Formats: sequence, C-alpha cells, structure tokens
Amino acid sequence: PYIWPKGRWDLHWRVILAFVAVFCLADPHSDAFALLLLPQLQMATTRRVPLMIATAAVSGAGFVCVEVVAARLHGLSVPWPAIAWRMGLLLFGAAILGRVALLLARHLRALRDVHRDVAHRALHDPLTGLPNRSLLFERIEVALARQERSGARFAVVFVDLDDLKAVNDTLGHAAGDELLRAIAGRLRDELRTTDTPARVGGDEFAALLDDPGGDDDLERLARRLLDRLGQPVSGHSFAVPASVSIGVATSERLSTADELLRRADAAMYRAKAEGKG
Repeated sequence: PYIWPKGRWDLHWRVILAFVAVFCLADPHSDAFALLLLPQLQMATTRRVPLMIATAAVSGAGFVCVEVVAARLHGLSVPWPAIAWRMGLLLFGAAILGRVALLLARHLRALRDVHRDVAHRALHDPLTGLPNRSLLFERIEVALARQERSGARFAVVFVDLDDLKAVNDTLGHAAGDELLRAIAGRLRDELRTTDTPARVGGDEFAALLDDPGGDDDLERLARRLLDRLGQPVSGHSFAVPASVSIGVATSERLSTADELLRRADAAMYRAKAEGKG
C-alpha cells in the first residue's frame, strides 16, 4: 500500500492540524485571538488576502494531484480516504483564513475610520464644522507659495461677530451656539467652493478667497457678507440679533499667513471704529 512520505510535509500538516484544533477550541467570537493566530496577515492589505487564500488552495490541491500522479507512476495504490481528508482539511483551513481575513478587514476599516475622524477633528471646529485656524493657516501658506511661483493673488476676509457675550449672558450659551452655527452656515453659503471659510476664535471667522478679482469685487463681497450675516437668527424659542464687522486684506507684499490675518484683523477694527461694519 502507498505510504505518505514522512519529513517536512508530515510536519507541515501536523502544524495545520494543531492550528485548526486550537482555533476550534477558542472562542469563535474572539477577534483578538483570531488576529493573534495569524499576525502575518496584519502586513497584508484586504486586496491581497483573497489572493493569498486562492494561492494556498491551488497550491494544496496541486500538491495532492502530484501525490496521486506519483502513486500511479510507481504502481502504488492511491489512498483516496487520506486524500479526501487532506482536501477537507485544506478547505477548512481556507475557510478559517477567510474568517481571519474578514476580521482583519473589519479592524482595518475601523482603524481607518478612527484615523479619519481624529484627523478631521484636529483640523475643524467641533461646533460649526468649519476649518479651524490651523487648517486655514496651512491653506494660506499654500496660497502664498503659489503666489510666489505664479503671482496668483488672493485675499483674506476677517469677520468679527459683535455682542456674542451679551447674547450668551442674556439668552444663554445655547442661543450663542445657535448664533455661531448660523453665521458659519451663512458664511459658507456666500462663498465659492474654492474658498476656505474658517472659525479662528470664539467670535471670529475668516475666509481665504482664491482669485478674488479686483478691489471692486472684494468690496461687493464684503457688503454682501455684511447684509447676509447681519440678519437676525431665529431659534426654537428666541430670535437673536446678529451684527458683524468685516475687514479685508489682500496678499500683495506679504510673506506669512500670520501677517495677512493681522492685516485683515486691523482692517476689521478700523471699519468697526468708523461705524461702517
């Protein structure tokens, strides 16, 4: 009768059998245990895992076929029960590998979602959802570099929300938050998709204007923002008066984002002192 060769292949199948036994005895819902059994899968992407499973299945089936052909060539009887057992073990191992691959894909997807959420929170204001000061500075630096290369002009609009403290003191912080969200939404709606509105302080907003046009265009935009942002905000049980002051600074002869924001802030305070909004 045909006898299966001893040596490294015998050890190989013993290891697989031990792996299957340990996995079956483990908690089938233990994701951490499944990942511990195959740590090398952590280095594989979800696209490569199905290829690994298919390669293992084809390789195992090919090995069995070689054993059958070798037995026929040497005139030995083929142990079909043993071959069936090996094929079953191979399929069972492939199924386990598939389960581990699914668990790994789920963990990787969760990690990507967490990373994306953390990155978004680090660069956006949690109350209004607008970019925060850090993200605005990054985009201004990019615009400055582009201006240095191609001379593309841009501008920054600085918006100060008047009397927010009075709203918080008289109507409560919920009304103040509602006012901030409304101003943020209106600012976003009035700007183009290529512009970057941001909340840069408690009651301060700013916007990076890409290719703003001439000074007349900037003046028309500032007047439109004054009219739109200055409209009252109605809540569930209150109506909040809104008043803003706006300053505009262009990027000529400026080299840093901080300098540009300071100039826009100074223009806003000059407009407020003159009573022009």
